[in-house]
Amino acid sequence: FFFQAEDGIRDYKVTGVQTCALPIFAPAPLVTARALASLPQLLTWARPLLTPNGTCLFLKGARVEDELTAAAREWQMSVVRIPSRIHPDGVILQLSDIRRAPDQAQRRLC
Repeated sequence: FFFQAEDGIRDYKVTGVQTCALPIFAPAPLVTARALASLPQLLTWARPLLTPNGTCLFLKGARVEDELTAAAREWQMSVVRIPSRIHPDGVILQLSDIRRAPDQAQRRLC
């Protein structure tokens, strides 16, 4: 999907890698994932890979609202829901302004 989408985007290169195989990269403006993990876990993995104004595109299914609720316990972000053109339960989450919730950020310092 993303390799096909790359054709319509200028100045971007799609790289397919597994998270466990990631070398240290310079921060990226866009991180994507499909069928990888729950949203709170995805955010934990993705946030360190993003530039300060970076965006995440995560493909999610029927439980997307449950995952957003769970993520809101630890994270704050701007969320845009893009309906899937392929599956009626599918949603692409476009997430930006991603940051730890204030009580979570404080807890991580201790």
